[in-house]
Amino acid sequence: MFLLACLLLVALGMQAGCSDEGDFTSEGTLADPKDLGTAPTDPHEGSVSGGANSYYFAIVTIGTNYTVSMSQLVDDADLAIFEDPGFSTSTCGSINNGTASETCPITPNVSIIYILVKPSSTTGTSYLISVQ
Repeated sequence: MFLLACLLLVALGMQAGCSDEGDFTSEGTLADPKDLGTAPTDPHEGSVSGGANSYYFAIVTIGTNYTVSMSQLVDDADLAIFEDPGFSTSTCGSINNGTASETCPITPNVSIIYILVKPSSTTGTSYLISVQ
């Protein structure tokens, strides 16, 4: 959507505000991840800056199959899933190139999963993220 808006502004001769540089803000922190809710979650419009990761958590049912997905990326970012609040050992990772969607299947052994989004460029990106 951002790209389409910028193309329209450029076509009208108004380029201001179309740089991706610095337009994205990371969400949550390692110590205080952002709550995505109880799975299945609604898609969340998230973003990650070029200089810091975004951190999330979601409440899940132990032993139930889920897929964590990240789509509609403006630029490249990677996805990792953890079962511990310290984000120390990932149970799944997705590192597709470019704006390809990222997905991670998981059957959790815990009632809360932790999700890390890591930017692959210095500009950051926006995306939709959900646990289904």
